[in-house]
Amino acid sequence: MPSTASGQIEEARSREEFWEVVGLLLADGSIRADKKHGHFEVAFAGKDEILIQEFKECMRKLFGDIHLSEKTGKHNVKIIRIFKRNVVNFFLQFLPEWKRKGNKVLNFPPVSNLPHSCLKSFIRGFFSAEGSAVLGCKWHKLKKRWIINKRIQATLKNESLKFFVAEVLKELGFSPSVWKNEVVLTKKEDILKFSKDIRFLEGVKISRKSRVWHGVEKNKILDIIAELCKNRINSFHSLDEWAKFVDLASSKLRAQVSRPGRAAQTG
Repeated sequence: MPSTASGQIEEARSREEFWEVVGLLLADGSIRADKKHGHFEVAFAGKDEILIQEFKECMRKLFGDIHLSEKTGKHNVKIIRIFKRNVVNFFLQFLPEWKRKGNKVLNFPPVSNLPHSCLKSFIRGFFSAEGSAVLGCKWHKLKKRWIINKRIQATLKNESLKFFVAEVLKELGFSPSVWKNEVVLTKKEDILKFSKDIRFLEGVKISRKSRVWHGVEKNKILDIIAELCKNRINSFHSLDEWAKFVDLASSKLRAQVSRPGRAAQTG
């Protein structure tokens, strides 16, 4: 097993693969250490094959030829598990014990002394699994225009994790907004910076949460949002103009025009 699993903790702090795995685990995974019953587990679950393979590859880079237990659960969700005490304890050197749906108070490490390359890998992993690029259009009664709704966001209910993600983004020079269940980037500069410096993992696609953009790669939506920001296009005078815009993008995105008044969102 490589040195990362044998106690050289400082080495892992500078490894991008480690922080990408951390992002994936905090988005769609769990870390459990039940000493009383001798149960130790690191698990990651998802439907996107790109994310599954990325998790496996990073874990093998960190821990060598490690055994990864894999099974397919309900709704074709794949679950990857590692039942090794030393691997679990290794992650717990940095992170609290974690269950994705839990909402307990979590203690995360300070981020100010971590390399920015690692923090970028964390955000890339987390947002690829749990984040989205929102692109839609809504009617504004006062302005009498169809306003383009464009932002990058991650949906998360755990308060501790929400503010940790926001803290990482701030350390990287972003100005995130913290909503009830989201951490959001809405400013033009932030969207362009995310598009250039972070991006989603290549090939990760939009889930069925979006009826309009489902099956399209997240980075393609991200590029269109960035292009709108560069060209300072923020609204359309009519729904027909919005429809023409989406039709123009359809050759790349394989998408249909969303219904009036509803935002089209990746997920």
